[in-house]
Amino acid sequence: MSHSVGCNATYGPLKGAYLNRLADPPGGRWQVYYKENGLMGGSAMSPADLWVLLDETPDSLDDTAFAVVMPTAGTTEWANYPSKLHGNSCAFSFADGHSEIHHWLAPGSILDTTYSTWIGIVITVVPNDPDIRWLGQHTSMAGP
Repeated sequence: MSHSVGCNATYGPLKGAYLNRLADPPGGRWQVYYKENGLMGGSAMSPADLWVLLDETPDSLDDTAFAVVMPTAGTTEWANYPSKLHGNSCAFSFADGHSEIHHWLAPGSILDTTYSTWIGIVITVVPNDPDIRWLGQHTSMAGP
């Protein structure tokens, strides 16, 4: 599950640290969505754009939350790794209830699943990775 959705106030700031690892966005901080009404109205992210569940590669499972390092202008990083076991694609479900298969554009930056070595969170810098940028655009947005 996305670390930016549903974390309680005690656990949320810990997972929010990955959102802010590189930098806060202009004009605020990356949002962590505690309640459904945080997705409605104003400049909120559309529920159809916010992923909630994904298929994480078994080798990086370390807890119940999938950590995303929000990309900056020049830097993209993986913390946890999504699956690419479905033909270099990954299953996502979104806050509005729809699901989709997302095809990775640069699957070589996602570790292959071995089922033999647990890696947990390993920060891996991948310059200007389009898949990390896509994931960031569907993970959170700037807020107060």
